[in-house]
Amino acid sequence: QNCTFEGSGGSSIQMMDDRDMDSNGYGYALMESGHSVTDSLVSDFSSTCRHYSEGVHLSGYGTIVTNNHFRSSNMAAIDVVGGGFKILHNVFSHVSDGSYDDGAIHWVAESPMERGTEVAYNVFFRNGVTAEPCNAETSCVQSDVYMDDMAGAMTIHGNIFLKDKVLQPKPPSKKFAKINWIAVFVNGGADVSIYENSFLGPEDDSADGAIYGDASPLYAQTSGGTLWSDDDKCGHTELCASSDFYKTMRRFKYDQPPWSEAFPDVVKYNAKPSGSSNYYCAAESSCPVAAWNQTVTCNAGIGPNRSLSNRALWPTDDESFLNDGVVEGEDVPRRSAALTEHGNLLNTDKVWTVADVDAIEVSGMGAVLSLAEQVARAGEAVPPSCDEGSRAGSARSKLAGRHKNSCTIDWARDGMSSCDPCTEPDVQCAPRDMPSDGSCSCGDLNPTSPVTSVPTPPVPAVPSAVPTKSPVPTIPPVTSVVCEDDDEWKFKKNKKQNCAKWAANNPTKQCVKKGSGDMYTNEACPESCGVCPQNSDDAYDYYYRVGKCEKESSKKEIKNIDDARGCWQACDKSGDKRQYAEFIKNRCFCQKSCPCMTSVANNGRVTLVPRGFDLPASCDAPTVSSPTTQEPSPAPSPVTGGDCKDDPNWKKGTITCNWVATNKSPAWCNKQRGADGRYVSEACPEACGVCPSGDQSYTYYSGVGYCNGDESEQEANSPSECWEKCQTVNSDYVEYFNKVCYCQKTCPCMGDVNNNGRITLTPVGFELPSKC
Repeated sequence: QNCTFEGSGGSSIQMMDDRDMDSNGYGYALMESGHSVTDSLVSDFSSTCRHYSEGVHLSGYGTIVTNNHFRSSNMAAIDVVGGGFKILHNVFSHVSDGSYDDGAIHWVAESPMERGTEVAYNVFFRNGVTAEPCNAETSCVQSDVYMDDMAGAMTIHGNIFLKDKVLQPKPPSKKFAKINWIAVFVNGGADVSIYENSFLGPEDDSADGAIYGDASPLYAQTSGGTLWSDDDKCGHTELCASSDFYKTMRRFKYDQPPWSEAFPDVVKYNAKPSGSSNYYCAAESSCPVAAWNQTVTCNAGIGPNRSLSNRALWPTDDESFLNDGVVEGEDVPRRSAALTEHGNLLNTDKVWTVADVDAIEVSGMGAVLSLAEQVARAGEAVPPSCDEGSRAGSARSKLAGRHKNSCTIDWARDGMSSCDPCTEPDVQCAPRDMPSDGSCSCGDLNPTSPVTSVPTPPVPAVPSAVPTKSPVPTIPPVTSVVCEDDDEWKFKKNKKQNCAKWAANNPTKQCVKKGSGDMYTNEACPESCGVCPQNSDDAYDYYYRVGKCEKESSKKEIKNIDDARGCWQACDKSGDKRQYAEFIKNRCFCQKSCPCMTSVANNGRVTLVPRGFDLPASCDAPTVSSPTTQEPSPAPSPVTGGDCKDDPNWKKGTITCNWVATNKSPAWCNKQRGADGRYVSEACPEACGVCPSGDQSYTYYSGVGYCNGDESEQEANSPSECWEKCQTVNSDYVEYFNKVCYCQKTCPCMGDVNNNGRITLTPVGFELPSKC
């Protein structure tokens, strides 16, 4: 407490924990260490050793790091291995400068048992700023909170990220790469809750080509545990049941007390995954390697011309640096099922230029903390709706920094429940946890909230109804008759930056920018940006903000296309009549069909379809549960051999049930969906071997989950064969999924209730139980 560490060649402080399971039992890793670092200055560390030498290295469980100032280093301020840490009310300024694949706080996870860390009420100021380019052989990511190698299971809230200034140069050669400049970066970790943070990032297009996409998001997820696997074994993850990752879970008895009591959400995981390659772990919410259960709510991006500063980016999003060829449900979990993103405010009214912040920095750290308070207030929800942004006092910003918190001595001695700093005069504190329904609010203007040892993660809001398909916004298409520039529109209200001169003179650069009125240039200037049809051969309608046609195996990109009209023409004349086109950020994609719409967002995309074509519904409606603890499973009518038939009208592009039967492709049966949203196995039960054969008698279902009882695994080529094999081991409850056959002798409740291509078989007349 109240120490100064300055000029260390490597790390300044290492706090280790060497208790062991033999002497302390299975819960030893949940015993708080009693360590603390408080009210100290840690400065100019890693001055000679730049290889993972952090200011403070933490391992074990429960260390408190609060009200410190970490400054002036080219490495991370804190490196974390373990769980239950409280990293609160600190200031991080100019750390991790000159480093990539790094952040102000850095994690490397060794197992999903490293849970319960809280990062809250900190101020991050201009970290990662450097004039060094990024070597393309490493990960060119720079963030304030950097969770690497599947680190997750934590809450990040009430922080203020001031990351406005970029000095990184445009890549000077192919040996270097653009950087990804992010507030919070998660490389595959699950169970992450990010709420009520404020982010003042750099303006779009201000990095001179140094930043990927010329914009900085609040949050980005890579789903690295499943996306970057070099092998298809063990569900396409390379991490099998024999790996240390899973051994640690079993060794700690993760699904039993005290772990199951401290972290009930860990019980859902499967620590004995199949070694098969016939399934995708990323599609299973029980997969601890996949990026499930991400919550990004009630945060705020501050300042104009910062289009991604309130956004959460998923690997399949068009703005993500990973989106090329990534497939949801295979490489990564489906966004709609794994990520809750709502209530994130974009406040474009508050303006702080780089010159403004430079002047504030010169005035000293007191002025910087005053700026942080103002940024936090700019991120608060606005009445009367209060449905975007944070509650008043959610950042507790008057408590940030050294000697600003009267409770640090008590916390270090007696734990965090011993003292509440929110009782101090002039200290405004919103409750520590999000409302139980996950909704944003303005909050009580004068609340106080006692500090507890382990915060309860926020619970996403539960819609009152379960939609089967989300409608695409009803937006009339635009044809050549009404396609014209808006003569009154000006980019950023600059009278010289209009359609006729500014956009038309350099459409490749200007037409992808967002300007006044939250409108992209190509929307305001369709003539100058080459969106309008020119003649009768251009028989297309075009839309904005309706998403894109679902990815399919035949989708291809055509290079060297300058505008949306050229994209349509190239697709239409490609030889196989790809008449569904997408032009976004000067990239042209063509498809043969348009079964449903995905990525419905405002991101500068132009969607082009044949004239008169009615846009289909959204591909992925969110799957939600009712607030009750038990909900009934679907109860479709039993299907037996007599009425189990293929649907002759079903299609996916040119694919029919007859094609599936002729080609005998199990991959199509288990993973592909048609224009109506049904999986092939639902529409083509005969072709996919779902129908009972011979004297078999069973009911089959799709999208009801699986019987959550003791199971054994068999090899089978179809659901019918799977049923036959399970009968030989006296198992009447069967699950067939991605060519893997599971046999259960009992069916007490239904697990993983979603429509993901699974076939469930039960005896005729058996009533499905409730969801587990």
